[in-house]
Amino acid sequence: MKTLLTAGLLSLATTFFIPASTQANTVTPATTLKLRNFMAAPFNGNVKIEWIASANLLNGWFEIERSSSRNGNYEKLATVPLRKKEDTRYWYSDTDPFSGDNYYRIKLVDANRNTTYTKTILVKMDGTHLAVDNIFPSVAQNQLNLQISSGEESMVKIDIIDMSGRSFSYGSLQVIPGTTRYPLNITALHKGSYMMLLKKGDKIINRRFIKQ
Repeated sequence: MKTLLTAGLLSLATTFFIPASTQANTVTPATTLKLRNFMAAPFNGNVKIEWIASANLLNGWFEIERSSSRNGNYEKLATVPLRKKEDTRYWYSDTDPFSGDNYYRIKLVDANRNTTYTKTILVKMDGTHLAVDNIFPSVAQNQLNLQISSGEESMVKIDIIDMSGRSFSYGSLQVIPGTTRYPLNITALHKGSYMMLLKKGDKIINRRFIKQ
């Protein structure tokens, strides 16, 4: 569902450099893994997990981990092999999430068993989950895209504030369960830095962007 309003969280990429290894006269090139757009959101009673990754060598894999608390013990849910060198979308569905808080992260593993972790994402399975997974492009001209995940269908309010504190109301937006992209028309804004505020009840989510 796409809703156009009148008025991705930045698209962050994490790059992991894995040192080259030398054995006898054989040199293994260093491996570069790139992972971005890591998302997790409720969908039909499950939790849908997605990310985009690329690498110069196909010698790594991903392990999906989950915990009931941010600093608790994480269990491995699945292992997903690296399939292609170019940007590829990966996904996994947790069909048996906890009834309350679910913390997800991805562990990247190279052929030499070196590991790196992504950020941790909280998914609430009580119908209250709401997150702005991505806001892109970070420098926009006419359209800003909001990637929003929600545990239920609801109305949210969107305001935009410039660096002088002036507020511009962009009305209400109906979000649906799951992860959906919502385009935001920012043609009327002057060039400069802004803060986008997404509000639902007492919850406020803010993200920065630049109008070019």
